[in-house]
Order: sequence, then structure tokens, then C-alpha cells
Amino acid sequence: MLPHALPLVGAFVLSALVLALPGRSAFTPEHRGEVGIGYMKLRLPGAEQALRAALAAAPTLPRARLALGMHLTAEKRFDEAIAVLEAARSAAGTSDLEPGLALGVALQLSGRTDAARGVLEDLGRRFPEDGRPAFNLAMLAIKGGDEAQARARLQEALGKTLPTDQMRLDAAVTLRNLKEAHTRPDAKQKGK
Repeated sequence: MLPHALPLVGAFVLSALVLALPGRSAFTPEHRGEVGIGYMKLRLPGAEQALRAALAAAPTLPRARLALGMHLTAEKRFDEAIAVLEAARSAAGTSDLEPGLALGVALQLSGRTDAARGVLEDLGRRFPEDGRPAFNLAMLAIKGGDEAQARARLQEALGKTLPTDQMRLDAAVTLRNLKEAHTRPDAKQKGK
């Protein structure tokens, strides 16, 4: 099979599953949630519908609620996303970092930087070994023009666990670029 055909095959399989969902007792709400998550990852129409169907059948599905919030964020429907992610965070309690991170991103993208900062700082305190809150706080600092805070947060993130090599590389490259920009002679003149 050709590699470029794989997403189409995946879409076909997911479509067949979703078409079979309504009224089928063989599919649990968890299966419906997983189908919705698959749709979301493939950026297929129907992701929101599948996730909402799963949540209607079983309102406490944590992965489906988180995926719906992330989908709504990607769709720039921030008020809905924030409401869903706040519910996901509340349902997860203090044991799950993911809903809080997604909420912080949705708040940041919606322009509510103070609220995003509060959520991310809380996550940094509750999950001190994880570098993602510090990484996201660095992005907030960059957006706000606070390069010194951004550098400090990136250093902090690099000293902790980051889930992917790509995130570690992004943090290191961003930190290097900020340091180089700060030490360039023309940067010092602009700061005067």
C-alpha cells in the first residue's frame, strides 16, 4: 500500500465505525470517544460530533472531554473550549496535568494571559518534575515581551522532564535564540 493512502484508509475505517455507532450497543461510550479522538487527530469532519456523542453517553470520559476541549481550541471556539477544559480539569482533580495544560493554552490563545499564567504556575507547583508548565510560561513571557522571564522559564523547562525530544529541542533553540538576540550589539542599542 502506498504511504500517502494510509490516512485515507484510516479515515475510511473510522468512518465505518462512526456510521455504525448510533443505536449500536456493541460500541461503548469509550469506543465512541476513541473514534472521536482519532477523527480529531486526522483533522476529519465529525470529530466534534463523535466526541459529543461519547460524552452524552458517558459524561465522565476524561480523554474524550480533553480531546473535545482541544478540538474546540483548534477551531478557535475559545469560550466553549475553556468551559469544557475547566470541567475536564475539575473532573481530573490534582492527579492529571493534561487538562490543565490544555486549559492554559486555550486561555493564552483567547488573550486571557493572566488566567493562563495562573493555571500554568499552579501546574508548575503541583507537578514540579514536569517541564511543560515552565515551557508554556516561557511562551507567555515571549508573547508579553519579557525576554528575561522567557529565558528563565526555558532554563527551568530544560532542567525538568519534557515529553518529547522535539519539545526539548524547541526549548533549547528558543533559549539560544533569545540569548543571541540579547547579546547582539544592535539589541543593546535598541534597549537604551
